[in-house]
Amino acid sequence: MNYTENKREEDDLPLLLEARERLVLVLEKPAPPPRRALVTVALTALEEAIAEARGSKPQEQKQLFILHANHHAITSAIVEKMLVKRGHKVVSTNDGNEAVRLLTKQHFDVFMVNIRLPNIDGVELMRLIRMREELWGGRMKIVAMSSIPRSQMTDDTEGQWFDGYISNTETPTSLAAVIEEVLELSS
Repeated sequence: MNYTENKREEDDLPLLLEARERLVLVLEKPAPPPRRALVTVALTALEEAIAEARGSKPQEQKQLFILHANHHAITSAIVEKMLVKRGHKVVSTNDGNEAVRLLTKQHFDVFMVNIRLPNIDGVELMRLIRMREELWGGRMKIVAMSSIPRSQMTDDTEGQWFDGYISNTETPTSLAAVIEEVLELSS
């Protein structure tokens, strides 16, 4: 990269940061799922552009094997792309029954589950996992995902059923932070 290209990226940083702030404000307002998904895609691209403009380099981290269960195809694709880009291996499903099948056949480091899944919902999946752990030992890290704001979640579910929570309205950076926080708990 030559000096002119590097200088242009640095000059773009304030504009990129402002655009990110505006998109975050859009996500805070109620909107139909297609609009939310489009804004989330744009926000993901902005996060990448901001990191590039700052000259950020990805930190070296442990590769995780993650099961991601989410019935919303666009959100699922965004989350999977972000996790793979960070060096993790991801298996995705959009169905609770399929998630159970995968969990019985393979070991996953982290289970990211949408609370509203077809056939077996996310809350029931978390209960099944925790009951199995009581019998067989161990504890899988679970990150619950939902469009329900954190403030409306019942306090008794966190810690008992899941280790971290993220609203579908949060940014990719927030998602990464929640996963890193959950993993710190296991250290």
